Amino acid sequence: MYLPKRFTARDQAAVEAFVDRAGAADLVMFDGTKPVASLIPVIWDRPRGARDGPGAGGHGHGRLLGHLALANPQWRSAGPQTVALAIVHGPQAYISPSWYPSKVRPGTVVPTWNYVSVHITGPLTIHRDLEWIRDVVSRLTAGTKPAGRHPGGSATRRVTSSTASCVRSSGSSWRSRRWRPRKS
Repeated sequence: MYLPKRFTARDQAAVEAFVDRAGAADLVMFDGTKPVASLIPVIWDRPRGARDGPGAGGHGHGRLLGHLALANPQWRSAGPQTVALAIVHGPQAYISPSWYPSKVRPGTVVPTWNYVSVHITGPLTIHRDLEWIRDVVSRLTAGTKPAGRHPGGSATRRVTSSTASCVRSSGSSWRSRRWRPRKS
């Protein structure tokens, strides 16, 4: 991702909160002939206050947990050395140069696109263990459903034909551009 220094987030807590609120990411991999991507639900699994140890990932950032359906052929592309990219999207908007009084001069009018995005890269691990899958799917759905009884039964009964993925984050990039009118 093109990331000018002035737009790089320096507040790790803000990046973590953004990913937590989004709850989904585009999982991008290479299948041997072309890039493949799926929008998947995600949880950024970070041990509270820990920088190392189980769940912390190679650089202390934790790991991104997600879910791909077994019917989705993308999971079959993952091998032992697969590195994946997860793209978490936020708000975006076109910014007209006419909003900047300083850009009224001819020849200096350039539109822009403001957006918030976090890119997380790391090794991809595919899990087929039913208990692991139940745990991840339960965690993914716990924050999205209101308490009480739901039609169709529990989510854990339906995951027997699914697989889950884990992208251990080795770092993240953050771009946040906010339009602020300049004083003339």
